[in-house]
Parts: sequence; structure tokens; C-alpha cells
Amino acid sequence: CPLTSCPLHRKTYLEAIGGFDPTLPRGQEHDLHLRLVLSGVEFVHYPHPIYQYREHLDPDRISNRAYSRTGAMAHYTAMQKHLQAIERETGQPLTSQVKRILAQRLWRYGRGVLREGGTVEANEYFTLAQQLDPKNCVTGQSPYPLLVRLFGPQLAEDLFARVKNLFAPVIASNP
Repeated sequence: CPLTSCPLHRKTYLEAIGGFDPTLPRGQEHDLHLRLVLSGVEFVHYPHPIYQYREHLDPDRISNRAYSRTGAMAHYTAMQKHLQAIERETGQPLTSQVKRILAQRLWRYGRGVLREGGTVEANEYFTLAQQLDPKNCVTGQSPYPLLVRLFGPQLAEDLFARVKNLFAPVIASNP
């Protein structure tokens, strides 16, 4: 999904789909671009730098609160809405490629929610991801996928964090 500042959209296209959805607390760009694609708009990629932006780690940034429990469930609801919109607008069930992409996105987001302590909320993401594509939904560096198969997502996340912390001093001393 392109960042909001990257694409140029025709005003008529935006008006035809109702513009941004102000009810979404986050992910408005993804929603907007999905609805544009489903309405038949084709995107053209320009492979050169267009702008430069600065990102900072201020704790008050909306992006730094992405995995809060309230935001997590609003995002989950938006993802369900997107799944329904794709099937409704195309008149066909999701292709295996679309299922894989959406399942992996759900899994990654579930991991972020889990790291913030939202176990119940994360489980909803993991469950929907597994329903979409049980074989390809788990994303992450090795050995995380293996740990998920053996112990489930919660314990795998805990074990993976411990393994990373165990090796962090070794990696830092051997640049």
C-alpha cells in the first residue's frame, strides 16, 4: 500500500468512492487504495524518488501507538471489512495469493499486538490469518515459524524474544 503522500489521485476517483473513511482510527490509506482498486482504478508506478520525509520516535506519534488494544480491534474490524469488500466487489472468492498476503499481514499485526500485551486481541488476528491461509500465514525470522508450529504463537513470541536477547550481546560485539 503506498503512503498517502506518494500517489496522485484524480479528484473524480476519490469522489466516486467517498474519499477517506473518517471512521477508521488508522489504516485509512490502505482502505482508500483498496477501494480505489476495487472500483477499477489502475495505479501506475513511478520508480524514482518523489519526496523525502523525516520520521521521529516521539511517543506521542499516532504510529507509535499502533498496537494499542483499542487500535488493534479497530484495525481488525477494518481488515474484516476489506475481506468482505474484495469478495463483494469482485464477485469471486479471494484468490490464494490474496489470501496469503492478507493472512501474513494479519499475522504480523497480531505479533505487534501480542508484544503490547493484547493476548486476546492477538489471538483474533492469528485465528483469522490461519483461516485465510493456514500453511503460509506465519511470518517472521527463523526459528520463529518453527516455534509457532511447536508451541503456538504466544509461547513462540516469548521464546523468540528470549533467543534474540540471548544472542544480542554476541551480535553487538561482532560487527
